[in-house]
Amino acid sequence: MKTKIFACLMTLAAALFAVSCSSDDDYSVATGTLVSGVTTGSSDVTANTATLHATVEGNLSGMSSSSYQVAFRFGPSEQAMTTTVTTLNGQEFSTTIENLVEDQTYYYQAVLTLQGKVTYTGEMKTLVTTDAKVTTADAANVTQVSAQLGGSVTDMPSSGELLTGIVFSTLPEVENVRTGMMVTTQEAAASFSLAKAGLLPGTTYYYAAFLDLGSGIVFGDVKSFTTGAHQLDVNEDFVDLGLSTKWCKYNLGAVAENQLGGLFGFGDITGTCNTQDAADYASADIYRTANDLANKIYGQTTLPSASEFEELFQRCSYVWTEKDGVAGLEFTGPNGNKLFLPASGERTGDAIGGQGVLGAYMTGSINPSTPTACISYRFSQSGGDKATSAVYTGLAIRPVSTAKNVQFDKSLLCQTWHIDLRADGSHAFFAGPAYFYGTDDSWRSVTNGEPVVGDSWAWEADYAGNSWIVGEEPRDFGSMTFTEDGKVVVTKIAADGTPTTQEGTYIVDETNKTITLSVDILGIPTQMARGENYRTKLNILSLTESSLQLAIMIDGNSSQVSFNYVPESLYGGIEVQFTICDSNWASSWPDAKVSVLPRDFGTQQSVKFSGSRADGMIVLLDAIAMSQKFPEYMVRIDDIKVDGHSIAFDGDKFYYGDIENNGNFRVEMFNIYGKGTANDSPFGGTDSSKEPALGFNESIEVLFTIVPKPAATLELTVCDSNWASSWPDATTGFSLFDDGKPVAGKEFTISFDGARANGMIYLVEAKGLKAACPNASMTLKSVAVDGQEVAFDASKILRGDLENNGTYRIELYNTYGGSRGNAAFAGETADGIIPALGFNSNITVKMTVDKLF
Repeated sequence: MKTKIFACLMTLAAALFAVSCSSDDDYSVATGTLVSGVTTGSSDVTANTATLHATVEGNLSGMSSSSYQVAFRFGPSEQAMTTTVTTLNGQEFSTTIENLVEDQTYYYQAVLTLQGKVTYTGEMKTLVTTDAKVTTADAANVTQVSAQLGGSVTDMPSSGELLTGIVFSTLPEVENVRTGMMVTTQEAAASFSLAKAGLLPGTTYYYAAFLDLGSGIVFGDVKSFTTGAHQLDVNEDFVDLGLSTKWCKYNLGAVAENQLGGLFGFGDITGTCNTQDAADYASADIYRTANDLANKIYGQTTLPSASEFEELFQRCSYVWTEKDGVAGLEFTGPNGNKLFLPASGERTGDAIGGQGVLGAYMTGSINPSTPTACISYRFSQSGGDKATSAVYTGLAIRPVSTAKNVQFDKSLLCQTWHIDLRADGSHAFFAGPAYFYGTDDSWRSVTNGEPVVGDSWAWEADYAGNSWIVGEEPRDFGSMTFTEDGKVVVTKIAADGTPTTQEGTYIVDETNKTITLSVDILGIPTQMARGENYRTKLNILSLTESSLQLAIMIDGNSSQVSFNYVPESLYGGIEVQFTICDSNWASSWPDAKVSVLPRDFGTQQSVKFSGSRADGMIVLLDAIAMSQKFPEYMVRIDDIKVDGHSIAFDGDKFYYGDIENNGNFRVEMFNIYGKGTANDSPFGGTDSSKEPALGFNESIEVLFTIVPKPAATLELTVCDSNWASSWPDATTGFSLFDDGKPVAGKEFTISFDGARANGMIYLVEAKGLKAACPNASMTLKSVAVDGQEVAFDASKILRGDLENNGTYRIELYNTYGGSRGNAAFAGETADGIIPALGFNSNITVKMTVDKLF
């Protein structure tokens, strides 16, 4: 066995240089061609002959044949070996030894000598002369990850420690196959078959049947088969646990969660390496590299990093369980979704152990202190944690991905687009007008979040810190309009304000997500000067109703720059107008206005009018076209200041929405001609013709926030100790407004028809309500099971944003929440269950919205 490698520089002129080499050492001679050793290969035997094979490690093609010698040492024992010189054929050499004794064990070893002075020796091997012949059977029942393989033996010996099986590799050369992964049958047989699972999808395997005689192996002919391709569905084949990445539902080499999959060495891109030499494996991080086997097979996945595996174990709960008879760990993520990792065992060489009791999973991270070991995660019934595994240890691989399945909708392109930079330096959507990416980035990586191996990176340059991107004052660069009939109009505005318009055509490649135009795209002149092609097969990196990124190659195709666009509807933002008309009809209609960018939605804004009004008669806040452009958003009034002082108001008495059916979102604060605010003043006044509280001498200011509307449903979850639940189990319609009036004081009822053994997690939730309306409050009114009301202590019902996620929750009971040990319902058991909340046919819950604003 080679244990040391020395690089000895030797030229043809250094004829007097000599070394003494043992069989455990490997030397190389620098003769203009690097040679690192010789490998003793397999043998083909009959009863009286043996053909020996070997391979040179390196390349002798540049050397004269007189400069080297290849040979075999051969004999009945290590002490009685003679040397047979043979001829090199490419990298391989072989010889046939005749007149041998049947059923005799012989020893052989490959030898390479350079310049008659430096000798390499391969591993000592043995063979047995025999008349036995092995035939490889054709593969059967080939699936995406498995195949039925077998063979037969004629003149099989009747005694000895015999083994039959299959050797296989993904490399086609005979010697690679014969040194590949071995799988043996339970008992040696003249005719045998075995099912090989854990194969890689879409992969060609080369295999041969064999008979192991103990001191030598007889091989059958090499055949091949190709496993079926397997395309992952990013919606169906991944689990979103609420973590930073999505986890595939099954291992590499499997297509179902109850299949064990394959066991692979660290960085072994062939999937079949079985040596225990660390030099045959990777010595650095492999995720998102060419040695990432998960990415090689699926493209849209990678190996998990050590930090992603750590997140899985730290942020998820897990239990030891079985799936269809397969043992392993089941993880439950923060969002309640589940993931199963089978106990697939581990492999050393060809020997697999621990299946059913041990899970040993590879990360893509090397051990930084030991480059011959990788970071792995191991678990058993007693628990699991981070570990270190030798790089040659065969481990299970569970792919991960951030991939989304965002459908490409060409029709979204058909509108007018602007570079996302205004004259005042502000933006509507992006942080800057241009971002930079690697040459291999595309729709796959930017929009779908697929892990891309190669030159993939992103610099989302903000304009505020990188004004050189424009190279001049911020301004309107013009517009670009695409129409459904394949026409494009590009209007470019020069720095001096001069417009130039070109009309042309465009074609979209929807498969590859590229666009080709007959005219140059709209871009930033400073960045376009760094590229050459502004028309042909430009990458569409992203496309939504509110954003577009088109990328060109720059700097000699060393990177990409994307021009970031927003549609006409967003380029100017949303104009919010404030009107205050008093009983003297004093008003400018509107009296003040402010523009709010979509990126500032969720941030409090202010609109202020300086002047005076005697009172308020028509007081309105209008977000122009917001109900049309952003129907999922609403306006919330946070504060009203009169002459610098906040005044009291009841936001539940305002009217909200597209009150005039003109696409504007209006907040009617007081209006004698409006929806009813004058008859029930939000400011406490009693004069239906005016509101004195809104009079001012110097100024009036309205502070408001544009926020997403809450979900349109209330959700009921009823989970018992058997974990029976659909999360949620029932929904009912929920809207903040009824004809513009907030639903404060309204009762809602939600029912579920079914059965639960008891109450373990019972919740009513309004998603997004607390985020939109921080002052919102709801009260549980009644709970009825099977038609009978269940008594409860209302003071113990937990309500509000209990998980700090913007959702308003009424927690009837939660064994994992704050209600455990202080239950509102009688009969709580020691293990956190409410028997009284069990039902056979129905549960009905009623609640009242106390206030919204």
